[in-house]
Amino acid sequence: MDNCIKLSELKVDPIALAPIGQGSYGTVYEAWHNRHHSVAVKICRIHMDEQNFQEEKELNKRATDENACVPYFGFISEYYRGLLYNGLVFKFMECGSLGDLLHRHNVYPDNCLAFRMLHEIAVAMNKLHEINADQRLLHCDLKPCNILLDIDLHAHITDFGAARFSTVTENRDRVIKQDPNSMRTIAYCAPEFFSDNFRRTSKYDVYSFSILAWELLAREIPYRGQSNNDIPPRVLANCRPDLNLLRGTIDNYEAFEHFLRRCWAQNSNDRPTFLDIATELKPLTHTDEEVLQHAVMQAKQELLTKLNRLSFQRSLENYRYNFTEVFTGHHPTAEQSKRMEIGDNLAAQPDNNQHIAQNENDQLSVGDRNLTDEDCRRLGKNYARSWETLASDLGISFAQIDNIKQDHRRNEERKIAVFQKWKEIDPNPTVRNLIQKLRQIKVDIDCYSFLDPDRVIRDDLRNEGA
Repeated sequence: MDNCIKLSELKVDPIALAPIGQGSYGTVYEAWHNRHHSVAVKICRIHMDEQNFQEEKELNKRATDENACVPYFGFISEYYRGLLYNGLVFKFMECGSLGDLLHRHNVYPDNCLAFRMLHEIAVAMNKLHEINADQRLLHCDLKPCNILLDIDLHAHITDFGAARFSTVTENRDRVIKQDPNSMRTIAYCAPEFFSDNFRRTSKYDVYSFSILAWELLAREIPYRGQSNNDIPPRVLANCRPDLNLLRGTIDNYEAFEHFLRRCWAQNSNDRPTFLDIATELKPLTHTDEEVLQHAVMQAKQELLTKLNRLSFQRSLENYRYNFTEVFTGHHPTAEQSKRMEIGDNLAAQPDNNQHIAQNENDQLSVGDRNLTDEDCRRLGKNYARSWETLASDLGISFAQIDNIKQDHRRNEERKIAVFQKWKEIDPNPTVRNLIQKLRQIKVDIDCYSFLDPDRVIRDDLRNEGA
């Protein structure tokens, strides 16, 4: 029976209220559950179709039963302050996504570890495809950002928001309209996706796997510099990522080149199954255990250094606020914190947003007001550094950075989009909070005096030593 988890069972760290992931499906937060310990809580879009929620819930349950994905613990379906929140609760993956590891943190696993990851993905995908032989379950969005890594860098599949059954025939235009992310991850789409009418099969996922495998071993983004309009004609013309980037970096390169060419074959019938793939990759994972563990420890240490942390795990005592705090959009006062810690009902606490709405004529202090779209526009026009570095420093994920790159052509537009994305994902998007973050990443905040014309915030932060 599916396990219903109450919001009151979840606790969060007050200094880590920002989402750890976000997309068209909803938002993911890190939390603590007394029985399941560190968990990732995926809160679905408020207006998500109930049928889609029930389907994804069932898919995750079935995939977990077969050990084919990130372990799924249960679901949330509960009203809070008049709104229904649906969500899914998973085991927290301490090392984040493979996409962020490679392209946000620039940590590249040694080949022995990379091949172990690929074998684990292939085994999991084979289990996923075999859940129902009569109506084969497909992932349909296999890519590095949907591969999560646990504390020992074992690979786990996640995100069944795009999953389909193999008996479904779909029109390409309709798929794109229903799933905007399809265009943003188009590099992983098989050639048949670009047909006027196509039927997804298990070989669709095999193609996506081959691009992911090339990306992991080549340490490069597939089709870098190509727009979403440029990629489909290349794929239909049988053009693929450059295999020469792997030459000299992999033992028995010729055999592996042949393997990848079969996996991304133009005709889906020529591609192997995931059972075949797992079998062929198995010998490549036979590495001396001491060498493999050294590769794991080296990659973990590099990642910790990039994260500026000593450990992947938070202290249990840090998880002391109710999970519903992520919905409020403001940090609790000291008095509220004390009352929450002894179990008072959060609903009894004053809501800052309601207070503001009830006093619309009251003048907010400069620091307390939320960042506006006009602020974002002016910030983007004045910001002089790399927009990608800025995005990473502000906690924007690699997937979101990639979306910004695909959606905007000019760097100025991308800088504006970065500030708008921060405003969207940060639980406390005030002027004061942004100025503090910019100061922490060594940005000369005096260049943005329009946010703080009387220097009130800057003087406060300097006095506080922030």
